[in-house]
Amino acid sequence: MTFRQNLIRARGHIVFILGVLGGLAVVMWLEQASQSAASLPKATTFSVLSPVVEQEPLPLAIKGESTAEDLKHASIAWTYFRNNTDAKTGLVNSVDGYPSITMWEAGSQIVAIVSAERLDLIPATEARARLSALFESLRKLPLFEGVLPNKAYDTRSLLMVDYTNKPSKQGLGWSALDMARIVSALAIARSAHPELAASIGQVLDGWQLDRMVRDGQMYGTTVVDGEVR
Repeated sequence: MTFRQNLIRARGHIVFILGVLGGLAVVMWLEQASQSAASLPKATTFSVLSPVVEQEPLPLAIKGESTAEDLKHASIAWTYFRNNTDAKTGLVNSVDGYPSITMWEAGSQIVAIVSAERLDLIPATEARARLSALFESLRKLPLFEGVLPNKAYDTRSLLMVDYTNKPSKQGLGWSALDMARIVSALAIARSAHPELAASIGQVLDGWQLDRMVRDGQMYGTTVVDGEVR
């Protein structure tokens, strides 16, 4: 029997030994970290209950004018949205030529439209028209169990779909992360276009956002063998 074959036969034992060694290394590292922390003066010892100390805010955006290269890259990026917007629904494909969208990607679409307008890649009239079409489609979406948007939709028909973009009567559930993304993006759109506040309100009024919050945390749902969890 060759050395390679012996290694393959013993792979289970090797993985177990590596796991034990890795666990031992973590334990030793934690012990050293605790000893180092114990040796520090009390004023510098870390505690999750320590009072928050005010510091200078981190820069959240690049300051200054956009360069010609920046605008060139932005124009290339916007070409994707221009090429993948469904003319009927106003929704943008999640992948080039693939007619599916999630609420995370719908949020990205909103941010892209507002950004394209601010960079003068599109006029305000086009941005408003694109946002209006998107909001109208969001308002019409069939909801998972009538509560919140499904995890995926067909950009052409607005039907709930599975991860292969096939129509799904039951749906996949809703994603708390995706919902946070789309709601944040809607706030950005409302700030950029206050005249669309009523349309945005109609979208949000149709969603039971309180259903995904429990004990101060956000929860999603999923479907396993037809059962909603």
